[in-house]
Amino acid sequence: KPPILLVHGAWHGGWCWQRVSEHLAAKGHRVYAPSLSGLADRAHALNRQTNLSTHIADISELIRYESLRDLVLVGHSYGGMVITAVADRVPERLRAIVYVDAALPDAGESSLDQMLPERRERIVSGWAEQRRLSNVRLLLQTHGASLSLANRIVQKYDDRAALMVE
Repeated sequence: KPPILLVHGAWHGGWCWQRVSEHLAAKGHRVYAPSLSGLADRAHALNRQTNLSTHIADISELIRYESLRDLVLVGHSYGGMVITAVADRVPERLRAIVYVDAALPDAGESSLDQMLPERRERIVSGWAEQRRLSNVRLLLQTHGASLSLANRIVQKYDDRAALMVE
């Protein structure tokens, strides 16, 4: 049976696949459900360089390290961003790619591009209101935004956040 690698969304960790992993393992599959760098049990690895590229490397390197072939690669939510790029890097190792309520980006598209503008506005505005602008730039970049886009979005809220702190 083919090995299966499960990639979680941005607000989860590998733990979210536990019941699915147990079921698949009982059916005879080797199952991998790692947490991405900077998230869940790997939160200690979060730094200013952690971004979508980091998560793509996490999964690509796991595939290489474990010598996985004929692999079923599964992504949920933000995990769709990760598995799309991984599939481009190691297509010869994959049997199938499965998107479970996941982002399905076009070439060059970030997860922010996939959000409706109103939702993106609500999320970033919420961060500003909670005085978490120091984290906003990092989170935007983690979701694939360029530094210049992240800076433009954060700049929009800097004055408002400064007023709330005073």
